[in-house]
Amino acid sequence: MILQNDFFNKDCLKLAPDLVGKILVRRLENGEELRVRITETEAYRGTEDKACHASKGRTPRTELLYRESGVIYVYLCYGVHWLMNIISGKKEQPQGVLFRAGENLNGPAKLTKYLSVDKSFNGESFSGNPRIRIEDDGKRYKIRTDKRVGIDYAGEEWASKPWRFILDAEKKTLFRFDLKTPAENFIDITSKVMDAVKESCILNGICVIYCPHTTAGITINENADPDVVSDLLYAMNITYPDREQFRHSEGNTSAHLKALVTGNSVNVIIADGKLLLGMWQGIYFCEYDGPRNRQFYVKIIGEE
Repeated sequence: MILQNDFFNKDCLKLAPDLVGKILVRRLENGEELRVRITETEAYRGTEDKACHASKGRTPRTELLYRESGVIYVYLCYGVHWLMNIISGKKEQPQGVLFRAGENLNGPAKLTKYLSVDKSFNGESFSGNPRIRIEDDGKRYKIRTDKRVGIDYAGEEWASKPWRFILDAEKKTLFRFDLKTPAENFIDITSKVMDAVKESCILNGICVIYCPHTTAGITINENADPDVVSDLLYAMNITYPDREQFRHSEGNTSAHLKALVTGNSVNVIIADGKLLLGMWQGIYFCEYDGPRNRQFYVKIIGEE
């Protein structure tokens, strides 16, 4: 999804972390597209922020900071390196976000050099720009904060603010889900497992779905015709009815037997970021002793 001005129209302290993990796309004159995932940003917030260019007053150089959100602000650092920013927030409230680093491009100058960004981009907008845009591919990352870099001149108060936002390389691979289950049923959890795979950013590997209960289980079966689930539950109840000979004091031995047969986990192959399920297959949490508050876990193992 290509991001537009409505996404950029927010305070820089909100936009800066929201941009981490998004993708800068630069279309060159020959039609080639360069794609870089944003791994670091820094927020610069208004005239009161002594590290923000606007703190020096409204000048021809800083005029762009007062424009609408989504405008590109490019300036020369140390007379050598071009640095690229995006204006955020409301018009006439000068603030912006610096693109500090990209994947395998550790530093704002390396980022602009790789993308061939120079002064000619200054004043353009990211929205509807044929040369450069920002995309959201749906992946989400853990983000940590730190102090901004190279702004000691702003004084301790502003130099110490944690307004640098960094993509944390340690991605989430273990997920817990909570369910409120009915008395007895198969609950389709396929979409929840898919969401976990997407968030993990693992492209190829194995997905383990695990149930930590003794009267419930996990299985894979048809999810196209709901009558299949009805038939399976009917067969389970015929095969494993309650019997007066059962000695378990809680009176749910039949549920234990059904869970034993069902199993407490399944493994699904992940290929190209998707679950390798058959056309008619779904993943089910099987409740045999509800209603209860239940949990299941998803563990993603593999490589990006």
